[in-house]
Amino acid sequence: MIHQIPVQNTSQFSSFICDFIASENYVDKNDVSNIILDRNSKLINRSVLTEVLIEQNTTISISSATKKNISLLNNENCFTITTAHQPCFFSGPLYTIYKAISAIKLAEQYKNDFPEKDFVPIYYIGSEDHDLQELNHFYLFNKKIEWQTNQSGAVGSMQISGTESVFVELENLLKNETKKDEVIALFKSFYAQGNTMSFAFRQLMNHFLGKYGLVILDANDKRLKQTFKSIFTDELVNQNSFKLLNDKTWMQNFDDEKLQITPREINLFYLDKNVRERIVFENENYSTKKSSFNLSKNEIENFVEQSTEKLSPNVILRPLYQSTILPDVAFVGGGSEVTYWLQLKTVFDFYKVPFPKIYLRDSAEWIDEASESKRKKWNFSIEEIFADVNFLKNKFLEENGGLQIDHEIEKVNAVILFLQNKINAHDKALEGVSAATIVQIKNQLEQLQKKIVQNDKKKQADTLSQIERWKEKLFPQNHLQERQMNFIELYLKYGESFIEVLYNCFNPEAKTLKVLTP
Repeated sequence: MIHQIPVQNTSQFSSFICDFIASENYVDKNDVSNIILDRNSKLINRSVLTEVLIEQNTTISISSATKKNISLLNNENCFTITTAHQPCFFSGPLYTIYKAISAIKLAEQYKNDFPEKDFVPIYYIGSEDHDLQELNHFYLFNKKIEWQTNQSGAVGSMQISGTESVFVELENLLKNETKKDEVIALFKSFYAQGNTMSFAFRQLMNHFLGKYGLVILDANDKRLKQTFKSIFTDELVNQNSFKLLNDKTWMQNFDDEKLQITPREINLFYLDKNVRERIVFENENYSTKKSSFNLSKNEIENFVEQSTEKLSPNVILRPLYQSTILPDVAFVGGGSEVTYWLQLKTVFDFYKVPFPKIYLRDSAEWIDEASESKRKKWNFSIEEIFADVNFLKNKFLEENGGLQIDHEIEKVNAVILFLQNKINAHDKALEGVSAATIVQIKNQLEQLQKKIVQNDKKKQADTLSQIERWKEKLFPQNHLQERQMNFIELYLKYGESFIEVLYNCFNPEAKTLKVLTP
């Protein structure tokens, strides 16, 4: 069963995100029409884009739907609905799949709304990310499985090797699973010796989502970066993004809680084999902390022209790069991504790059049979699964024999207040004594109430511990399970049908979180 819970009722999203999706123009199709018109006036190099995509998919078995979508990108009447993520090991957390399905469904919705246009779902791989510790692991049954390597630089370019221990761990964890051999064979083919992390990730995503026409792009390509070189040069010479994002008039739209990114003076990395380091401008020279990269102001423009592939945008410029090489009309992302994309609109406007429509990706919570049985047994509603664990425990105690004296204490407090007023009216000299006595009575009642709750908790200690474990299972470390669980767990239970379930219920325009129960 699919339960659709309004995002604002889940306590899992910031007030900024809740306000954003509640705004009137969140699903305004007039916005989309204007963005499409804006897009038509800003041409991109479609021949380079399709050339790169065809080349990247030469050795990957892609679906006819994906092939068709790559071909459609040659047409000026075709636009992209894009989501993005780094090439996590074994796909990382579950939301990497959710992102892709959200983009697929939004592209289909746009086609329904604008039948004379074509819309292609794109998964943009952030393959240049160098934070290996964030990307080299996944969780299976709450156990962290980590790929150990001494490689450095862009994670997407790292060669797969030394995964023997990973597959030993995987075999042990899956030893009682009927799909064990199937899963291990699949992942051994994706993460075969010599494949890059980017290639492995693209194979995995194509295998499970290609039938829906998903197109996966690794934008770390010199031909694509050549189309961005004027902005690379401007960033290095004039550092406009830093100025724009420090403009007080613009930034007053974002308080500290809403800020997700902090601009650097130069928002570019130097990228080379085993190296991705931030570029700084000091003493009239461009350099990095450790690499040999060192150029004067007079040399930098020639470097951009000749070695564009060695420049890598950071989080500030990556969205701008994405929307320069793709005919984007919409971007689908998680809460943090939505927030920082909105912060970047001023940069898009400055460079006259059309700013896409921004959507919050879909999220889902899976409740298995055992957890659902407990939810019903304890009489928690579907919305209440998102509540704080203490609320759930107190609710259980209230409904299962716990002594409740709140109403009676309210009556006592009313009598005390009446008594205090009567004493004070009788003799002002007694005000201090009466006030102190009443405070003492209230404190004693409060202590009594706490002792009653503690006593009830002792009686129900086993069940309260079960509630804590149940809540932790559904929300590991108090987060949605999508932030930790790997999709393998769902695949073992449901096969590829779990993707079909998500495909059938996801809709980024619906503003709901999906709870899936047996």
